[in-house]
Amino acid sequence: MKNIRFYIGPMTQNVIDSVIEFAEENDVKFGFIPSRRQIDWTGGYVGYNTLEFIKYVNSKTNKILICRDHAGLSQGLENCNAFEDSLSMKCDAAWNIDIIHIDPWKKFSKPDQFELAVRETINNILLINQMNYLIKFEVGTEEAIRHLNNWEFFNFLDILKSELGDIFKKIKYAVIQSGTKLQETKNIGHFDIERLQKMCEICQEFGVLSKEHNGDYLTDEEIKIRFDNGLNAINIAPEFGVLETKILIKDISNKKFNKIYNICLNGGNWKKWVDLKCFDPKKEKRKLIEICGHYHNKEIKKIVNMDDLTIIKEIKNRLQQLNSL
Repeated sequence: MKNIRFYIGPMTQNVIDSVIEFAEENDVKFGFIPSRRQIDWTGGYVGYNTLEFIKYVNSKTNKILICRDHAGLSQGLENCNAFEDSLSMKCDAAWNIDIIHIDPWKKFSKPDQFELAVRETINNILLINQMNYLIKFEVGTEEAIRHLNNWEFFNFLDILKSELGDIFKKIKYAVIQSGTKLQETKNIGHFDIERLQKMCEICQEFGVLSKEHNGDYLTDEEIKIRFDNGLNAINIAPEFGVLETKILIKDISNKKFNKIYNICLNGGNWKKWVDLKCFDPKKEKRKLIEICGHYHNKEIKKIVNMDDLTIIKEIKNRLQQLNSL
């Protein structure tokens, strides 16, 4: 795992195949970070259920780890209940996913719910470990879900280590926070290098690898600074979906563009990525499509007649840029 710097969101089939091919062609390792909306035990907008996705990736390569991103309470679709949240994790364990990111912080996001989030994290790890002792874990959460200061981060890992005993060694990653936040197709966070350094030092103290989420839309230099200051790995997801969507709609007719716009507008997924008080969906049609086109990738590809090889080439070019850092 120390050799894996980039964990990529499997936003579309082309993204999945591009990462697999690049890993094989260049003998490098990556991770996939499927969210529950993308790929879950009942399916998802990418087109796989969890077992199908694991089988597909493992049939193509042994150079990619699969890490469930944001498992836990309130992390699935809006109508999911606690039973379904738990069942999702159990399926991940039963189907031998490599790593599960235990993240109940969305449910317990208030400042006075710290202990509840810690207890839920411990209970989930114990449950999954009892089901499948081979599963490894990622813990913590990103800035956009629940801000953790340095003391809370240290205390969180300290409690886990104290209560989990030897099982704590199965925690391979802890999510550090340095200010990253995504909006539209930009990273609007305020980078705090001292915070990154301190959280990475805390990870080293507890013998876990540091991982940052929301690494999208950063320059290569901004990513390199993070690695140079102690970060072990970074997640990049919507950036790759946006890249493919931009290619698909670059030179299409107005008729096709408007058809795609209506699909994306009515799907409503764009609302997650914008400031609804400022964003005008009627004036920002192209941006709206770019933001959420990956949710409707299969529908868009039926409208746009384009060779997948063109898209895969561009995705691999970005992977090459990242790999060179």
